[in-house]
Amino acid sequence: MLREMREAVREKKGEPESEGMPKSSEVRKESSKGEREEGRTTEEGKNPLRKSSRMRRSPTRSEEENHSKEMDKEMKTMIREIREEIRVIRKELAAVSEEMGERQ
Repeated sequence: MLREMREAVREKKGEPESEGMPKSSEVRKESSKGEREEGRTTEEGKNPLRKSSRMRRSPTRSEEENHSKEMDKEMKTMIREIREEIRVIRKELAAVSEEMGERQ
């Protein structure tokens, strides 16, 4: 019964009746490759979330230097902002400490 059902399904799909025969390695490779490629593509084409290492180029030395200088500027700005926040917090702490001292 089960064998007959399998054969009927194969006939509908247009597959040969080789029931116990496993797929050849070549056919298996092609089908798994197709499945992998399906995951990589979207309706528009290439999946924007997946970046191929073949498509990226390495930055030039000047680009690296520019990026490094830009990051240095950002870090210096952040440090300056943090120091300013620390000054403000210390002033607030001093004011609260003074207020607490007057109450006692």
